[in-house]
Amino acid sequence: MLLSVSAFVACLKELTFEPLPIKAIALTPPASYSVWWDQMQTCSGLTGHFADVHWYQVPKVDTFASTNGLPVYGLWILGLNAITIAGNHLDDSLTVRHEELHALLNAHGHPAEYFVTKCASLIGNSRD
Repeated sequence: MLLSVSAFVACLKELTFEPLPIKAIALTPPASYSVWWDQMQTCSGLTGHFADVHWYQVPKVDTFASTNGLPVYGLWILGLNAITIAGNHLDDSLTVRHEELHALLNAHGHPAEYFVTKCASLIGNSRD
């Protein structure tokens, strides 16, 4: 019985997701986001389904707090496959494409192969 309870708790831990940023609301991504997604697939050589990403914004802000408390323009959350963009940066292709690259990589961090070499011209400096 103890083994079953331990396995159940371990499964719950795997299903735990980072929360969305405070004040985040659902966002219907504009058509440009899909175009930018295609650009990120081309530069990275990675593929993914744009429709699988859940989009949010934090309205009327330049930055919002990431899960570690630091201010960011955008954030991708692994467990939710969700991208949140600061409301004042919704049209900022550098920010959006940066977060899309995280979604395509399906990983946190900034592997130099993608963020510095392959896609640097499309994402500029690290913005998250």
